[in-house]
Amino acid sequence: METDKPMDITFKREIYGFENIKEYTLTKASESADNPFRFLKASDGNVCFILLDPKMIDRSYDPVLDDKEMKSLELKDPADMRIYGIVVIPNDIKMMTINLRSPIIINIENGNAIQLILEDDRYSIRHRILGC
Repeated sequence: METDKPMDITFKREIYGFENIKEYTLTKASESADNPFRFLKASDGNVCFILLDPKMIDRSYDPVLDDKEMKSLELKDPADMRIYGIVVIPNDIKMMTINLRSPIIINIENGNAIQLILEDDRYSIRHRILGC
């Protein structure tokens, strides 16, 4: 299963600050083949996050999951894992940021997801996407 088609997502460990919302749908942000953004929309329709693959910003990005996290996701094959950062797009698009410190990890085979909180100082909560 690939993430280009709408996919139901269940958070096994919720998104920080949104602990009461566990069910989401992951979709492409647009039909354009070159649009890298995804929407993560809560089933109740009240919350929607914009997601982006952090490797588009930092090719060396490689958060480490421990056995507990792998078990929570029921992840058998690392190839079934997709990693996304939450993007914030303010009025001034040049100030757009991605959260590299707290990635969203999704098992695309079963739709299980967690938000991983990294203790790695290399990654920022508000990493600027555009270099200007």
